[in-house]
Amino acid sequence: MTAKKTAPTFLKNIAALLEKKDVVYADRNNHLEKHYDELIEMPFNTKLGTGKTLKNFDVRFIAIKWNVDELPYHRVLRVCAERVVKRGDNHQTLRPDLSLEAEHEAIVGQFLRNFVNPNVEDFETIIPVEVEDDSRVVLEKIVNGIVDILGFTKPSAEELDEALRVAGEYQPKTPYHAPAKISKAIRYFGLAPEIDLSDLVSTIIAISPDTSAKILFEDIKSKSRLTHKPHVTLSHEKNVEAEREAANPKSAKVGPHQTCWDQCKTLATEADNTTSMYKYNITHMVWDDRVMSLIIDELHPCEAGTVQLQIPDDYARHLHITVGTRSEEIPAYESRGVVAVAQEGIAKGQSGGEGPEAVEGGGKVRWMQVDGLGGQGRIRGMW
Repeated sequence: MTAKKTAPTFLKNIAALLEKKDVVYADRNNHLEKHYDELIEMPFNTKLGTGKTLKNFDVRFIAIKWNVDELPYHRVLRVCAERVVKRGDNHQTLRPDLSLEAEHEAIVGQFLRNFVNPNVEDFETIIPVEVEDDSRVVLEKIVNGIVDILGFTKPSAEELDEALRVAGEYQPKTPYHAPAKISKAIRYFGLAPEIDLSDLVSTIIAISPDTSAKILFEDIKSKSRLTHKPHVTLSHEKNVEAEREAANPKSAKVGPHQTCWDQCKTLATEADNTTSMYKYNITHMVWDDRVMSLIIDELHPCEAGTVQLQIPDDYARHLHITVGTRSEEIPAYESRGVVAVAQEGIAKGQSGGEGPEAVEGGGKVRWMQVDGLGGQGRIRGMW
């Protein structure tokens, strides 16, 4: 039997159903501190009545924790979004939206940003499972963790396979009610690199002879100014609009910004994410006293036969990932000017060095060459 309500009705229903059923499937992701507190208090909550209902039960708390906080944000978002699309309409509320806004991704993204780790002191055990594992591996990890704690007989491999088969055939029987819309209109397209910026930049910093880079990076981290959702801007609506306004109304020629926008839009609305995956190289790390960035190039599709993006020259010259800014008053857009100064020196053959200020008070722009590093990411609509 399933109980699916918001607290406190949700908690009261669980307690009431346990009086009649040996197992209750409580369909809710508990990922906030408030949720943990509500569950832990259930056996003792007299105000709700759950304490009285559960007083004769041997209540045990076991958490199943996905490693969503240990992987790059964009990788987790992609993997989870792919599973929502593959599942289709076989869910009460979270269903795929293949429009440009991708509502299901906005919902998953909100979950990832709000996720709070469970307190180890509140649970008898926490069973870790990996986001990138397939369902069979995940199920076996969970089963092993539960039977070890509760002393149950472990199901056979055949029984586990049958459980997954039945789960895969699930179809909701209740009317579909779409959740409140949280996605926004797309303002630009970008590459969503699946990288851990902290680990990556730490590797680069370790070989940097310039202590100013280490000082800035440590300051960015200590102030929680590290970019959580890194991106590489490829096409922006304001440039597309400006291009249209400047174009000859009698000309049918499509400008470079519109061309790139249309290519990205097609990729971003593909149901199969493999066609929107692109790889890149990291060539330089660049910084001043305010911002730090990584310069990238060689942006190519991961899959043969996928379109090669025609990125407008003014974007292609300055492709970069903003690592972070020193304070919230410093806009991330400032990194574009820092990259432009570094690119001028690099074009003159200076693989590492320093140049003039990019902004007043920013200090000298410095850069160093990076070898052998790169990554991949997905083309997405962003806001």
